[in-house]
Amino acid sequence: MSGIVFLLKKNTNSQNGIFANYFPIIERTQDKLGIIQKDVKEIKETTKSIKQDTKEINKKLDNIEKKINQTPKAKKNIKKIDYNLMFGNDGMIQISFMPIETAREFFISEDGKNYRSLGFSDFIDQNTGLKSASNLFKFTEYKFIEKKIFIKYLDINNNSKGPFTISLDLKNEFLKNQKDQIKKYAKWVYYDLRDQYYGISLRGLLSYRCAIKKIKIKFDNSSIKEIQFPTCDEKFSKPRKNSYHQHQSKVLKLYGSIRFKRHPNKIYLSQKIENSNFEVFYHPSDEINYKKYLYVYHPVINKISIQVFFFDDESTIFRTFINPKSN
Repeated sequence: MSGIVFLLKKNTNSQNGIFANYFPIIERTQDKLGIIQKDVKEIKETTKSIKQDTKEINKKLDNIEKKINQTPKAKKNIKKIDYNLMFGNDGMIQISFMPIETAREFFISEDGKNYRSLGFSDFIDQNTGLKSASNLFKFTEYKFIEKKIFIKYLDINNNSKGPFTISLDLKNEFLKNQKDQIKKYAKWVYYDLRDQYYGISLRGLLSYRCAIKKIKIKFDNSSIKEIQFPTCDEKFSKPRKNSYHQHQSKVLKLYGSIRFKRHPNKIYLSQKIENSNFEVFYHPSDEINYKKYLYVYHPVINKISIQVFFFDDESTIFRTFINPKSN
């Protein structure tokens, strides 16, 4: 008995205990329990980390949701119907309507009360199988006023949409239309290759001059010159004219139409323009009148580069035009 007590005392301070020393299965079990305890500890730390990450993610999501709520609803930003305005002669104005979906029929009103159909064209709309709805409305207005037009339409399912109010500032619309013509369609420089009239014309720009604030122009290897365009503001207080290419700018008159040959009539006198290669020819009985047509001479120009600055401060890049006879 005393021997057993001695053995117990001897193994009391061992790491795994007396029973583990004498029963290996108990020792292995204790080892596994230690591993499990270690794994449990790591799981707790991982869970704590996940909770922290989740908390941060939720915080970010709350911020995103807050920003989304502060953003206007997408529906409010959708423009239901657009339009295009064209100015013709004798006060005629044409507006075409462009909804974001197929329309079966358009209805127009100028007072917001009485609507009438714009009718149909002779073409078949492939979306509906019916005649295409006419989207054009023409009216006559000489003054640069503010005007409202009201438009409704039937969609492909015959549902009524609108009315939509289109507010037109005809002065601003006119300037935007002229700007669009210059950027997309106008021929800025025209070379006249006929022997008698050999020269160039900038009428393609001057026809839409009301939309131009200034131009920068360069002939061949000369320095760039800047030309200010006269404003049309005074003209806008009067009925709209068919053309505004005429003006009283002395500098701009030199660039409107240029001949590469001096006046054929030897009777005519010429006056050189200071700091330039321009010469203006005139009859001895007259004086140079910048309000009338001028015969302007300049030595042959083989290359012209022009940059346009518009009324709204938008500008183009330089466009270059080559004399066909120089090739």
